[in-house]
Amino acid sequence: MMVRDYKASVLYPLIGLTVFVIFSHRSDSVAVDSSITRMETLRVMLAETARGNVFAFSCLYDELGTETYTLGLRILGNRGQADRAAMEIWLWVWQNAASLTRVRDPAREAILTVAFNVSMWCGRNE
Repeated sequence: MMVRDYKASVLYPLIGLTVFVIFSHRSDSVAVDSSITRMETLRVMLAETARGNVFAFSCLYDELGTETYTLGLRILGNRGQADRAAMEIWLWVWQNAASLTRVRDPAREAILTVAFNVSMWCGRNE
């Protein structure tokens, strides 16, 4: 494993390569190991988000933001409502990442479940 300053080089995302990013407690360094799966990468990103790592949260959003927005758009059928739902989804993920790490589901499925539930809630409350 090698440690690099993420500001100096673009480590994530690497196109066509599953990259595992280990976030240190210092937000200025990451380690890359390409032998780890995407599912494990997302699990670690979620765990680090639970510890308050903003960079990990940013990477998690980069990975799943489009999927959560698309799910909200399909449920709500309106871009304005989908924008609001996406904001609510990611605010909830940031605030409750620790509870999501305790769920047995993979991180992607847990976040998409949150996206579904929040989108349905937004649809009922509009």
